[in-house]
Amino acid sequence: MAGINGFGAHTHFLVYVSRLLGRKVDLPEPHVVGKLIDLVAVEQPPYPKVTALVVRSRAGVIRVDLEKVAPAALALGRRVDASQGAAGPPRQMMLLPGEFRVHSLLMDKQVVDVRGAKVVRVNDVQLLVDQRGVFLVHVDVGVRGLLRRIGVEAALSRLGAVFGRKGRDDLVSWKYIHALTGSPVENGGQVRLSVSQQALHELHPGELADILEDLDREGRIAVVSQMSPETAAEVLEEVDDTVSKSIVEQLPAEVAADIVEEMEPAEAVDLLSDLPQDQAEKIMKHVEKDEAEDIRKLSSYEEGTAGSLMSTDFIAVSPDATALEAIDELRRKAADIEAIYYVYVTDPEGRLLRVVSLRQIVIARPAARLKDVGEERLVTLFPDTPVREVAQLFEKFGFLFLPVVERGADDGPQRMLGVVGLQHALDRIHEHFGQEG
Repeated sequence: MAGINGFGAHTHFLVYVSRLLGRKVDLPEPHVVGKLIDLVAVEQPPYPKVTALVVRSRAGVIRVDLEKVAPAALALGRRVDASQGAAGPPRQMMLLPGEFRVHSLLMDKQVVDVRGAKVVRVNDVQLLVDQRGVFLVHVDVGVRGLLRRIGVEAALSRLGAVFGRKGRDDLVSWKYIHALTGSPVENGGQVRLSVSQQALHELHPGELADILEDLDREGRIAVVSQMSPETAAEVLEEVDDTVSKSIVEQLPAEVAADIVEEMEPAEAVDLLSDLPQDQAEKIMKHVEKDEAEDIRKLSSYEEGTAGSLMSTDFIAVSPDATALEAIDELRRKAADIEAIYYVYVTDPEGRLLRVVSLRQIVIARPAARLKDVGEERLVTLFPDTPVREVAQLFEKFGFLFLPVVERGADDGPQRMLGVVGLQHALDRIHEHFGQEG
């Protein structure tokens, strides 16, 4: 930390907000002296910049713009001299667009650490002070930050040194922090702290699900509101049923409908069935017609059957389609259909003739007809197949998906209705066996 640049022998200082709060602030007359109770920062990349002090004086809570204060005064000494400001006296506390109060917004609040994919609680905030100004660079989420705030950090550090244990700060860089705030600030606006919104989207749905389950109700909505409907659908399929229900209950019907449309139909049925009937119907009114028909049809199947686990999204091709044409079809639909590991060969009436795996398609000659590739001996489910039998077939054959067909009067090919995926069936299978145990 050696150098000059207006800081004597130092180029910069690192200081914690907890050590600034409570300092006396020398003010121009008639205020004379006040007490520092918070800082104001403005959102900007890569780190928010502190723009003002929040000071309590005899005249009430006032704002002292940082241009009246030498930056180093925040890092050195026990008092802050703001008495020589040339830009006029301090003014009543207010926030400008893009500003937020650091202590009020962050301390003891939950934030998402997108680096560690977890929810953490802010115990302190670390500032960088240099010739350019004062910036928020880290949040302290460790025990040491909490001890610092209650004034026992130094004593415990000395005690730790006696036993050869050196405490360390648990700091998370601001660029990895997504603050969970949707509440209005004093100027009536909304605060969005400086972090790439894409950071949340880059997490795996399972990681986001863990984050949501660790948050309170308000925090969950703040995170989900940052997601696309596609991401939200994937995450809600992963979280506990009570969590997904509590989230959807708080969303506007139109927003919830956008998410429901992106969910696997069987998962959407499960979610909507957990909601009060009137609320589920409000959401369904905003769901696209085709998706709504699929959901209503699946909801008619009895709980604990293959029909209740079924997805109507699958890839079907004609018997005369070539392996190359099947690959083209897979490419077209891969983004929207999960069951891309199999192609189902059906006749013009939609009756299932054979199943061809992705591996079989890839190794086949490009011009090979699918009627000559794949498995003609089929393992199928009926809509009323009990979940126990579904589990046994998955275990016996090791397939990732099983087709569901109509129960016909004869043993010939039957019309295909959908597929049951192992991943989506697992929770129900576990529930079923848990109830039987």
